[in-house]
Amino acid sequence: MSDERRVTSDRERMMPAISMWQPWATFVCLGWKTIETRTHERLKSLKGKRIVIHATQKVDESAFMNMYYPKSLSMLDAINLTGFVNMNRGRLLCTATVAAARWAPNVQFDEHEEWNKKAMCDVAGKFCLFLEDIEPLRERVPFKGRQGIFYVPETGTAGS
Repeated sequence: MSDERRVTSDRERMMPAISMWQPWATFVCLGWKTIETRTHERLKSLKGKRIVIHATQKVDESAFMNMYYPKSLSMLDAINLTGFVNMNRGRLLCTATVAAARWAPNVQFDEHEEWNKKAMCDVAGKFCLFLEDIEPLRERVPFKGRQGIFYVPETGTAGS
């Protein structure tokens, strides 16, 4: 097989991935957060693609105090969630399809509050990835993430 063909076939076996701080990545995995926001549009090429969500080592403790955090969790559920977040730092958590990728208006708009709930934050003036068909991975594979878009072997996402 020529080198050019090998590179093409290797690329075809890779999936695009993005890193998110914990617990935000877990919130996506659980289906609580279906809009990911950024202050840039460097992820717009992901529209229409199936991607992998990678949880970073870093934990944003303020996320547990977020106004959109589920208030109905029992104390035991909250403790278990914290344990899950800590156990799954630096791992591939789930796959999702990016159904849309666009800027949210920087002013009040009809769907503003609905988008805020799905993003678990204020979306005004932010670039939004709308995630659908979220599937947790059966095995959460340790992986060193990166900023921006990076690629992971499809074999690392088998069983999603």
